[in-house]
Amino acid sequence: MIDLGIANPPPDWVLRAGDVPADVDADIDNDRYWVRGVGLVSASDLFSTSRASTKYVTTASGILVSLGANVFPRSDKGSLLEVGKTNNLVQSRDFSANWSKPNFISGSTVAGPDPLFNVVALVPTTTSASHYLKADSGLNIVTFTSGQYYTWSIYFKPAGYNILRFEKPHNTPFPWTTAIQYDASTDTWSNTGGLSSWSSELLANGWRRLKFSALAAATQAGVPAFGAIYINVYGSFAGDGTSGVYLANAQMENSAYATSYIPTTASTAVRASDNITLLGLASSMSLSPAGSAFFSARVNGFGTAGESVPRSIGFGASQTFGSPMANGSNGRWQAWNGTASLSSTGVLADWTTGVRNAVTTWDATGRTVTMTGSAAVTSDANPIGNNGASTAYLGSNNGGNMSSLYLSRAALWRTRLSDAAALNLAA
Repeated sequence: MIDLGIANPPPDWVLRAGDVPADVDADIDNDRYWVRGVGLVSASDLFSTSRASTKYVTTASGILVSLGANVFPRSDKGSLLEVGKTNNLVQSRDFSANWSKPNFISGSTVAGPDPLFNVVALVPTTTSASHYLKADSGLNIVTFTSGQYYTWSIYFKPAGYNILRFEKPHNTPFPWTTAIQYDASTDTWSNTGGLSSWSSELLANGWRRLKFSALAAATQAGVPAFGAIYINVYGSFAGDGTSGVYLANAQMENSAYATSYIPTTASTAVRASDNITLLGLASSMSLSPAGSAFFSARVNGFGTAGESVPRSIGFGASQTFGSPMANGSNGRWQAWNGTASLSSTGVLADWTTGVRNAVTTWDATGRTVTMTGSAAVTSDANPIGNNGASTAYLGSNNGGNMSSLYLSRAALWRTRLSDAAALNLAA
């Protein structure tokens, strides 16, 4: 398709609202980017990344890939923006110290979730005994604090046994009483009473990431950071000497949801926040007094168990320079889990599973939002002015705040699109 009168006319893949091509289109999945008047550009021409640590992202095929500090956090699933978090477990990749592993022998070796690291199978011995893995010594002894959510996660691949049973850390104030069970043969959970959320993320080569969260009802010090993970049976049994499990990349976070894996060795480790500053036309358009924006994103491997997870996308502006959204929000606009609506804190949208599109439009008379599955736009009369803001970010503000979504695509128009065009884009 040729757009007459446009310098460097857009290629056919550029997103269009009817016949109107986007002025900026970031097709992050496919790593291709276009700006009106400039032509094809790279991600670094649109986004400046500041992150003071390495970071894992997952590919569409389910492989973990490690990225260096200050590298734009994308894979062919999109861009995963996250707030900073800490993995409170030490030796979390291979359990070489500060973990109990009674009554196991070493089995075969396979490539791990990150293929650069191998994992050795834990094979229960033929002695009738309990066979479990537990973070229960040294720096893996922690304090849980009343009123704080905690999330545990671990990567699991069956090697003859399909069932893991998660015992809560001994003497800790968490509300589950029976060992949580996960069965890989059916990808099902049971005994989940007392958890706030749980899910499995199926990955490449038979690996899966298991995640569950709970709220501490009281403060308790001097307890294991990760309770016993029983293999096959919650209690004693005799293994056959060959069947086992592969386990790797355990994590415990002070959080109501799981974030990307943070490797640790002899000490805990922090993954820094993703701070993505918009550059050039993308920045000026996101702060302009009138325009439209399209976003498409997919949930970061979460199931349907109802995780209480922030799932936000959008453009934000630095609080240092003022508040560009009406009623005191620091976000230009954002999509958040909940119902499709507008509020003083941004644009809200239901992002519970799968892939969703969202479109927002704005000018001096007000703003609208719609998303995949909506029959109409939601609007209000709150105008959006930039209030002197001069720095724009990908995410709701500087520091990410896009946890649990892979942003697949973002596009901008310098005019406010019609309601019909917005609905068509979001469908």
